[in-house]
Amino acid sequence: MFEKRWISKKNNNISYTHIDGVPDFITELLAKRGIAGEKEVLNYLYPTVDKLTDPFLLPDMDKAVERILAACDNGEHITIYGDYDADGITSTAVLYHFLLNYLDADVDYYIPNRLLEGYGLSESSVDIIAERGTSLIVTVDCGIAAADEIKYAMQKDIDVVVTDHHKCGETLPNCCAAVNPMRPDSSFPYRTLAGCGVAFKLIEAIAVAIGLGEEILEYLPIIAVGTVGDAMPLTGENRIIVSNGLKAMRETSWLGLSTLLDSISKGRSSDIELSASAIMFSVVPRLNAAGRMGDAECALRMLLCEDYDEAVSLAEELGKKNTERQKVEQSIAEEAVKPENLKTCSTDSFVLALGYEWHHGVIGIVAARLSEKFSKPAIVLSCCADECRDGIMRARGSARSVPGFNLHAALSENSDLLLRFGGHEMAAGLTIEVDKIDRFIEGINNYAEKNKIEQNVIQSYEIDAFLTPEMITLENAEAVAMMEPFGQGNPCPVFCTSGFTDVYASKVGDSGKHLKLRFIYDDNGKRLGADGISFNDGNYYPIAAGIENCSCIYSIEINEWQGKRLPSLKITDMIDSYYPVSDDFENSLTFGGEYYTGTCFTVDHKDLTAYFKVLKSFGERFGFSDLFRARKILKDNGYDFSWFKLRRGLDVFVELDFIKKSADGIYEFNKEPKNRSLEDSAVYRELKRS
Repeated sequence: MFEKRWISKKNNNISYTHIDGVPDFITELLAKRGIAGEKEVLNYLYPTVDKLTDPFLLPDMDKAVERILAACDNGEHITIYGDYDADGITSTAVLYHFLLNYLDADVDYYIPNRLLEGYGLSESSVDIIAERGTSLIVTVDCGIAAADEIKYAMQKDIDVVVTDHHKCGETLPNCCAAVNPMRPDSSFPYRTLAGCGVAFKLIEAIAVAIGLGEEILEYLPIIAVGTVGDAMPLTGENRIIVSNGLKAMRETSWLGLSTLLDSISKGRSSDIELSASAIMFSVVPRLNAAGRMGDAECALRMLLCEDYDEAVSLAEELGKKNTERQKVEQSIAEEAVKPENLKTCSTDSFVLALGYEWHHGVIGIVAARLSEKFSKPAIVLSCCADECRDGIMRARGSARSVPGFNLHAALSENSDLLLRFGGHEMAAGLTIEVDKIDRFIEGINNYAEKNKIEQNVIQSYEIDAFLTPEMITLENAEAVAMMEPFGQGNPCPVFCTSGFTDVYASKVGDSGKHLKLRFIYDDNGKRLGADGISFNDGNYYPIAAGIENCSCIYSIEINEWQGKRLPSLKITDMIDSYYPVSDDFENSLTFGGEYYTGTCFTVDHKDLTAYFKVLKSFGERFGFSDLFRARKILKDNGYDFSWFKLRRGLDVFVELDFIKKSADGIYEFNKEPKNRSLEDSAVYRELKRS
């Protein structure tokens, strides 16, 4: 709280049409997300299964169905070749289950070991599969880039049907069928299916061919988990899959999934929130942990399990693997920021950490954590004893980026320094010789400078829509709920409301770690209120309890308690001033355009000079509690300092080394400060341009 800016994008004059039964603010919000027109809005709000797209619009789908049915008719042995993440595991589970139970196929599966084999088909895995007597491999979530490996399989008299969703190369592999919505010749209207989504469309197509109907809907809960787990946009076909999959999950016939949900909620599966967010942060990590720790088949057996005792045992094992993964991840994250391992400095355009024998299964997560911590791209590399070639040490790792920094382009521009790399704009993997890392850091910095990529040292919240206090109603909360499931490509809308006159705050939860809030506003002389909660922000109680003129940003939910249903605000942030709503600057999720922040998030030289003088008047040392006194003095002298300004202004002084912060949280003035300009502070430069 009180640390990030609020921004709203300039209004692009987006028009919307009034639709009976849909609040105008919802229609306007959807229009700003590119969903306009009555048909499109109603399709979005009511994503029923009858709106699923014809699977035969996917390229080569007819060929894939024909080859698989022929293999089943001829009694051929089929091997499903999957992947070790949640998408690959769910893809494998549904296709294996379908072929076994509806086509009585002679089928098995193969999941490569993440740590020993890596991603995708390999000649060694083809050799193992050939020894099983397999004559048909069906890939799921992989294969589109495995032209050489597929050629090797064909030489062993093994046909290959590829189902994948990754980008295609210039030429497709020579195989029986290559089913992929990313193919340039695809007429399927949605290109962003997950791998499990493509596998589901294959099942759907086979079902059409053999005369099945609603039976295939039993697979939607599993496909929903994989789609969410692969962070696919929850729009179009994916929205239909995930929405209906989540609804069916509570009563799912998949014993393994229901047992896993029970284990997460400690035996009370009815208590677990079945939202895309809950699945992403509870179910998906357990499935992924198995692959990250080198045993993806454990997760696959969990999904396919039909014995309750075995399911309970597997759920417990997945929980242990996830705990182990968390410990390893935390250990590496702590190691990564140590001076001896952090190879970049604060002025570099990205973060790079290098360690030895760091677990390759979790360094991608660590890279994501570092990227979030430092608000810039992060690369985490690990050297292992077996990575040394001809006396030259190699490092292999993962990278994660931030919006506006094209990671793939940056790596491509420095590809001469890399042994190999792959990925996309936001995430990548790479291998490099250790003695080239310094040149690599210089090269990435040059890329950032050439492309004028400026670091954003202050993170922001983007406002989607403005609501007046009177609009916080149960009916409007129910309308927002119709926009679920929220996730990638369909984020939960962030609302802003100004005009609250008072705030009542109290601590709730274990040790008062949460902040319960009641926002008061005046409605024609009546004092009315809206209830909210800010999770894990109990330590901000002294600030929140003293706020009078208040604005807040939040998501709106429905709280059900003792038979009552009321709107509830899940508070993201607050400011102790009025956040002006302007006709010129409103929200829009389209890229580009100007930003509006409001004066409560900007500072100038005059503001900081006055602030510094007030702090100096407290003596050589001061604590955080003294900021309350500083704020009152500033306000009494005509300076409107929000808590955001107080906290970020202090960051400027610390960055310039005017003030030092001790380990016990006490601030001390530097007795011999260097003569530096405010412009030397990256925080100040960004506060100015806000």
